[in-house]
Amino acid sequence: MSIVSYIIEFLFCSALFMALYKLLLEGRVSYRLARIYLVWSMVLAAVIPVLELPLYPAETIYYQIPIMESHEADTFDFVEDVAYADNTERLSEKSVRIDWKRVFISIFWIIYTVVVMMNLAFVAWRLWQIKRLRDGAELAVYENYVLAVSDQVKSPFAFWRTIFLNRLYDGREREQVILHELSHIRHNHTAERMMLEFMRCIFWFNPFVWYAGSSLEQVQEWQADGDVIREGYDVTEYRLLIFQQIFGCSIDITSGLYNKVTKKRFLMMTNFKRGRFSFIRLFAVIPLLVVMIFAFGAVKADAEEVILNEEAMLNAEPQAPLIEIKAGGKIFYNGANVSTDELASALSNDKPELINIKVEPKVNMQLLYNVQSILRKANVLRIKYSDANGNLSKTNYLPPVPSNAPYDIKILDEITDARIPAQNLFRVLINNNDKILCVYKQADDKKTILVTHSVEIPLHSMHILTGIIKEHFIGDAVTKGCADSEPVTYTLSDGRNVEYPMSEGIVSIDCSAEASYEVYAKVDKAVKQAFDDLRLALAKDWFGFTKTLEDLSEADLNVVKKAIPLKVMMAEPRKDTKKEE
Repeated sequence: MSIVSYIIEFLFCSALFMALYKLLLEGRVSYRLARIYLVWSMVLAAVIPVLELPLYPAETIYYQIPIMESHEADTFDFVEDVAYADNTERLSEKSVRIDWKRVFISIFWIIYTVVVMMNLAFVAWRLWQIKRLRDGAELAVYENYVLAVSDQVKSPFAFWRTIFLNRLYDGREREQVILHELSHIRHNHTAERMMLEFMRCIFWFNPFVWYAGSSLEQVQEWQADGDVIREGYDVTEYRLLIFQQIFGCSIDITSGLYNKVTKKRFLMMTNFKRGRFSFIRLFAVIPLLVVMIFAFGAVKADAEEVILNEEAMLNAEPQAPLIEIKAGGKIFYNGANVSTDELASALSNDKPELINIKVEPKVNMQLLYNVQSILRKANVLRIKYSDANGNLSKTNYLPPVPSNAPYDIKILDEITDARIPAQNLFRVLINNNDKILCVYKQADDKKTILVTHSVEIPLHSMHILTGIIKEHFIGDAVTKGCADSEPVTYTLSDGRNVEYPMSEGIVSIDCSAEASYEVYAKVDKAVKQAFDDLRLALAKDWFGFTKTLEDLSEADLNVVKKAIPLKVMMAEPRKDTKKEE
């Protein structure tokens, strides 16, 4: 949820709660019920917009098998001053571009934080004033309260279990004042007031929170006045006592005799009795609460997908078969040494839906490819890879080979298949010496001639590959990416329709048969990181601040994945006739 959506929904919920209070509850229910309502209605108004209760029926969503599933990867720092081929100038232009939306969001957060800190500092200052006043007063400890008497107290008030009083009060005036403040203590009014005071600090932008706090102070004074009158004191005499305090002062986070001197307060002194069944009015809150929860706090239940959630499948199959591939060319299936034919037979009999694969770093890609081909024939497409230490990756899907892919991609420097424009193909080559080369085409400045770029990627600088792929797919504000794109409209979970240019770019990983799995795994990770970065940037643009993709709801994550699908293919390893340099 974006911050704007939250603020709007929070304002709407709090407005409805306060409208109900004003129309049906104010002065018509017991003071205790009114206090509970005022405090907790604001808490609910703040919480409901962030709820994601799966109350709406689930829908069935059919997804094509993704070419490669994204996984958690270490964050790479993109070094913008790295010069690769002739992209340096374009990267320099990109680095000075200003994202005004992020600037405005940053300004908002700065202003919000400053105001919150100022509010909290002001509350802390007022609390310090009370402490200072108590430290300098004469204290008398009684069974239920502490009486602090000081000449500095202009108007009597109570804070937690301490009553602050000027020594000039005596006789019946003193009795009435103490009864009034004892009522505040007995009903724990300070805790309620501090709770709403804290909400005022955090949600300072919401006028309804301020109104709720003001209404709470009013109800508390009505209740304290009623307790004094019930003790048998004359109403006229008590009103006169309050008028005598008009020119006094009180700290507004406290409960005091002088707080909220209004005409209605005087009227309520003779109207504190409530109907026997006045609490029934509170039942009006129930339909209002239900409406708000369904409107702002409910989401669709998790969609039923044709491809099941990886975590759920893994939990359902804790004993998924293990394939171990050794550098010497041996293959083990659940601990037993097997040939490729025996592996195919075992998979055909067991029919697993998920396979754990442990690959030693120096395994050549031809052997891994052979195992992957067997898995494809057995229709086992979901794999969890593990390193030499047994650390499992997130579940991946086997990438399709060109023959099973939407396009026929040749392992040639030139693209001969006319169905795929040359600028849409981004190739990553790994040779026999584990050197990495990325090859892609880009139109020249006049947008007329395709120019081939070849960039060697150091093994220790895979972030460069991540950066080039991202630029190839989205580019900057001018180029909009090197690859072609097609504008597509998406409907977000909050009802907004947004348009995003879906890239038609495809990443093809071409390995030599003798290339090591260790290098391939690093390339695979860098490629996936590029797509994860693109998805995260899009999520921040659509939904506001988010640290990770996992912060998104299932619905929001699905729409981001649809906008930036993983288009990654793996070609059959090349059988080179000579050692590549």
